[in-house]
Amino acid sequence: MYAGVEYPDRGGSFVESYYIRDADMNLARIPENVTLEQAVMVPDMMCTAFEGVRQLGTGFGESVAVIGIGPVGLMVIRAAVLSGAGRIFGIGSRHICFDVAREYGATDLIDYHEKDYGEKILALNGGPVDGVVIAGGGDDSFEVALSIVKRGGTVVNLSAHFSSVPFQFSPAVFGFGYGGKTIKGIGCGGGRLWMSRMASLIENKRVDPSLLITHHFHGMESIPKAMDLFLNHDRSLIKPVIYND
Repeated sequence: MYAGVEYPDRGGSFVESYYIRDADMNLARIPENVTLEQAVMVPDMMCTAFEGVRQLGTGFGESVAVIGIGPVGLMVIRAAVLSGAGRIFGIGSRHICFDVAREYGATDLIDYHEKDYGEKILALNGGPVDGVVIAGGGDDSFEVALSIVKRGGTVVNLSAHFSSVPFQFSPAVFGFGYGGKTIKGIGCGGGRLWMSRMASLIENKRVDPSLLITHHFHGMESIPKAMDLFLNHDRSLIKPVIYND
């Protein structure tokens, strides 16, 4: 089930064969010099991240903070660079993610375990940032995001929040209701044209999403091992790939 639509005839997600509805509009050709490992990162990691940055509307030289630098957040950093952002703050905690964030173009790396890390960003930036993308973290990420974005700035949320507890943030961080701050909840961009554009970025060496891959598995029987890395919050994990061979 996805987005309220259930397809019981598809047999679930982890199947050896799968068919795509409206395939002519939802499948994209993989260019010859794009590897399968790179291509498998397109439909979710790249399409989500680049859609988020497109919705953020980043201008040349603007400052962007990315809260949560897992696989989607790391792609957000690269998308922000390609969109012309100047200073880019990556907020996370895992060193392996920090390493990839630097390679993708992050200028400042902040550990969210630090007390008042939002204040640290404000100090380093000399004031509020132009835009914020939430790609991870808890429900309190909205409080931090709104506290560090400028008046009239935009916060784009790409993270899923399943808690039944309502979002809460203080009126002050929202400009007491008239700060002109915009919150957007954005899902994964899709369709053949958007995926083809992502593949073109890889083909022309603008981004290499294979840097996200930290673990390789072979065979469908490896799926539980890969899932355990995720469920156990393995700090060496960014993204696993499983070859169906």
